[in-house]
Amino acid sequence: VTGGGERYLLTAVLVMQKLGHFVDIIVLPSNVCKEDKCLRDLGAKLRVPLDWKRVQVRVLPKRRNFLLDPWQVAYKLFFLLGNERIPHYAGLGFFNIYMNQFPFDAKGTYDRLDKIRRLSTYEAVVFNSEYSLGWWETYAAGEYQKLVVAGLPTPARHVIYPSVHPVAPR
Repeated sequence: VTGGGERYLLTAVLVMQKLGHFVDIIVLPSNVCKEDKCLRDLGAKLRVPLDWKRVQVRVLPKRRNFLLDPWQVAYKLFFLLGNERIPHYAGLGFFNIYMNQFPFDAKGTYDRLDKIRRLSTYEAVVFNSEYSLGWWETYAAGEYQKLVVAGLPTPARHVIYPSVHPVAPR
């Protein structure tokens, strides 16, 4: 089922294209939608008019440590969509945004600072509602405080208005 998160992501791609950029959409091998055709169909379904000649879909190798070290900046803007308190990957851009749809990993713990540190590589964590922000702040309070104590940067938190609503299937 597609929804707001996918629409936010594709809208971010559209904004970058309008600014004159070519865009990589990076997906994991486990993603349901990982081929050009699937993403094109999704964009059409959500009515996000992307220029697909200016998009490259990249599927990450299965190796978890594939991504670049965060200090080897590859992108001007890196936008990551996820459902965890702490992003699985450090930001890969000069400016990094983590969009947390909802922190479904509420019961897990992040004790190691090297894992929590991934959050410090993002300038902002954005949410599609006050509801999601509230739960993220509840669940991530301990990790956020560990960044503060360690003297590491903490990302700003924002709810994006107006929200991007899912489009009903035609």
